[in-house]
Amino acid sequence: MTNRPLRPALRAALLAGASVLVLAFASPQLRAADLSAKPLRAPAPPPTWSWWFEGGPIASPAGDPLIGFAPVLTNIAPGTGWEMAGGFDYRAAAFSPYVYSAQFRYGENPRRTAFFNRPGIMFGLLSAFGTETANVAATGSAAIKESHWLVDFAVGRDYSIGASKAQAKLGIRIAELRSTSWAAGLLSGFESGGTGVFGFVSFQSRSKFLGVGPRIGIDSTTPLGPSWTFDFLAGVAVLFGDRTLNATENSVITSEPDRIVPFQPVFLNSSGTAAVFNLDAQAGISYWFTPNFKLTASYRFDGYFNALKVIEVGGVVNQDRFYHGPMFRATLTF
Repeated sequence: MTNRPLRPALRAALLAGASVLVLAFASPQLRAADLSAKPLRAPAPPPTWSWWFEGGPIASPAGDPLIGFAPVLTNIAPGTGWEMAGGFDYRAAAFSPYVYSAQFRYGENPRRTAFFNRPGIMFGLLSAFGTETANVAATGSAAIKESHWLVDFAVGRDYSIGASKAQAKLGIRIAELRSTSWAAGLLSGFESGGTGVFGFVSFQSRSKFLGVGPRIGIDSTTPLGPSWTFDFLAGVAVLFGDRTLNATENSVITSEPDRIVPFQPVFLNSSGTAAVFNLDAQAGISYWFTPNFKLTASYRFDGYFNALKVIEVGGVVNQDRFYHGPMFRATLTF
């Protein structure tokens, strides 16, 4: 039997069918190779939080207001106290240069007591029986207690300065400072005629400043080793608000069983608007136990200039308050 060549039309149909089968088999492999050449788009990084808490002792904040009006009973300065604080930083995305932060701080210089023994002072005693002069001394105790708190809200932006990372901040600060003092004691002495006199005296005062204003600051971190960093922050604020001082003193003297000479109560009320300059700074060493947790030992200064009205020789003056001491902080990032 003679072999006849395939017709051209049949040959073309066979070739076309083979090509279709090859393409059908190779299509999944080609699609897989194309997908592997183009990596999938990664999801946006999650927001990041950094929470911190710290506390420590603070030294006497300076200032020693007088207790009582002329003649003054004594003067007394607030003693050593404590301060605690907490706050957070929030970054909307892991690679965003902007950070939103807030903090709250509260501290106290607890009541400090002092005993006074004021020498005899000449008084003119007025009563229905006429005018007498008496030499009267005072003995007793006085105490003072002060407290302060602040709230900060800020927006920061990251910068790099060599190996250090810095963050410039712009925000608002609200702060309040309070000082309360009181005293109580006994009066004793003699009238000009030789009659003995005795009585009591009491004094109370309250001084307060509450203000709000803009604050600019900077935070920086410099690496010192695999797990150690040097941390530093500083800020300046101007707080606009009210300074007030309210004080009252009462005295009563009696010289005979039927003769009581009450002194008229003495009142002092002083208030006014003020702009208080505030400067704070803190520096310390941190150790990172894990990539998400560190402990910091630092020293902090927070000063308020001409912040509180107090009684001093010559009248009412404005006194500074400087809060400073070692702080111990724990920071958790997630």
